[in-house]
Amino acid sequence: MTTSRTPSAPSRRSILAFGLAGAAGAIGTARGQTPGTVPAISDLRARPRYGSVPATVERPLSAHFGDMVNLLDHCPGNGLDSDQAGLTKAASVAQGRPILVVPGRQFRPEATITVESGAPFTVIGWGNGFGPGAAVQDEAATSLIRPIFGAGHVFDVRSLYPARFENFRIDVHPSFRNKQGGYDGNSGAGILVRGPTNNVNSSSIFRDVAVVGKNQCLRLLGPFVPQITGCRFMAWNGRAVEIATYPGTEGNGGEVRDNMWFGQGMNQPGSGPCLYTEVGYTKIVSNKMGGGSIAIDVAVRGANAGDLNIYDNTMEDQYTGSARFRTQDGSTLTVYFERNWMSILSPVYAATFQYHIIVEDNGADWLESSTIRGNRVRSALENGARYIWVQTGDNVDIDHNKLINLGSNTPRGIDVYGPASSDRLKKPIRVRHNNFKGVFSPKYSFAPGVASFEHFDADMTVAQLADGSLGAVLDGSRVYASDGAPGSFTGGGTGAHYRRQGGAWAP
Repeated sequence: MTTSRTPSAPSRRSILAFGLAGAAGAIGTARGQTPGTVPAISDLRARPRYGSVPATVERPLSAHFGDMVNLLDHCPGNGLDSDQAGLTKAASVAQGRPILVVPGRQFRPEATITVESGAPFTVIGWGNGFGPGAAVQDEAATSLIRPIFGAGHVFDVRSLYPARFENFRIDVHPSFRNKQGGYDGNSGAGILVRGPTNNVNSSSIFRDVAVVGKNQCLRLLGPFVPQITGCRFMAWNGRAVEIATYPGTEGNGGEVRDNMWFGQGMNQPGSGPCLYTEVGYTKIVSNKMGGGSIAIDVAVRGANAGDLNIYDNTMEDQYTGSARFRTQDGSTLTVYFERNWMSILSPVYAATFQYHIIVEDNGADWLESSTIRGNRVRSALENGARYIWVQTGDNVDIDHNKLINLGSNTPRGIDVYGPASSDRLKKPIRVRHNNFKGVFSPKYSFAPGVASFEHFDADMTVAQLADGSLGAVLDGSRVYASDGAPGSFTGGGTGAHYRRQGGAWAP
């Protein structure tokens, strides 16, 4: 049955009807209907959407339950008995279906759950137990896996296919955490996802997962564009999060965004970095990192690693450094390290802290076209500790950083020279418009003939410009000396601008 619709007066309703009629005319022609007619609603509802398959199919309740694997169908989950057999069974029968970690229960594995999957592998829960308020933190609202072993991984996924872990917590029983309860055998990761040897694991997702008390929280080997977002990592011993690659294989780190690290810092001096990565093509954004040896530890290898974008992160209370960059095998990398906040204020951390940013010379020309820009560093470091030390690089900008010393000691500000030789620093290295507050000794130190320099704050004197490495910057450098005499490079004046020309400072 069909009904004709003919446009009449140009009302909104008739215009809409006219449009429907025009669209339906083309459809009707294709289906043998009269052009310009619109099928009745009852006809549309009766007609199958896809050939002879009905638009909806009634399914028995058992089919709905079969869409995912509920751990309670395989495990006691009572926090007392072992759930090892049930967890292993659930992983084997999932075959691409998500495994549900029911909230309000404790699932206790006794050994590694190994997954060698020819399909995506997914574990999801309904709460990781982290966040403000007692309701969120209540175990009744938490999907909890409580390992009662220390040696080995909790999940070991070996697959080309994506893995997905979301919204639950792995929290090792306190008796099996290092440095606690007399136990010293903690090893492995809470979650290990790896591609086959010399191949990649593609597009895995880790979202709103918490891992507490493992040697490593998360380890990825051979990753391709993983997503690590909104996770919580606590009380690790080794590298909290590791993104590694096979030798000779180019990895891709995807995104590491909006995560939080709560390490044990000086209470556990064996702890490794919050984030360790060997691959480029990665965005590390808006994370909060504290309590590790280093916040971000970059050691590229395997293949030239493209670019690494690190911005808007908070790094506090590490006991060795904030950010470390190096190569293992000469693989090259471009780094954009911008708008990050770094701070060391506790004397406990300051006693061992060495640097906020270090770019290491590892015997190769590996850093290319990079920037260290717009970072804010606020600390009270020991004498000789460094804020920024660049040992190698080609075409590097170090600019608009704000370096604040709140202590009474004299740390170093910005150093641009190699530990033994500066041959791997390739001009131009541009050091411009950085701002200092507090006492530094020195503010700047440059290898001869590699850096162009601009500094216009009223905290530089003629004597400082004439002394040491500031007398070895490239021609074209510009500076303001607060006691300079206009027209001559002498002190005792009210302030003057100078330019480096012909190897000397001149008005």
